[in-house]
Amino acid sequence: PGASARASVLLEGRMEIDVTVEVHNARSGDDVAAYVINPENDALWIGGIRSARMQTEPPVDVGARVARVASFMGKRIEYPPEGRPTCRTAC
Repeated sequence: PGASARASVLLEGRMEIDVTVEVHNARSGDDVAAYVINPENDALWIGGIRSARMQTEPPVDVGARVARVASFMGKRIEYPPEGRPTCRTAC
């Protein structure tokens, strides 16, 4: 099993290239789904995520809430359970 993603990238505003990324693994779809749905793994596979923690009792299910902390361009971004990102910066 595998997954792929395609994107067009404009280099320096002059040249467009197509990029394809593929991931192949020997895990079942159920194993992959269990891994990606577990917030404890977020920082391992989602770029920019620094931490994630359940706000409701596990397991993840309908109505479950997860708080995440990310980093983008040196800024700390918190994703509260309500799902609206906030950005806090120090001047």
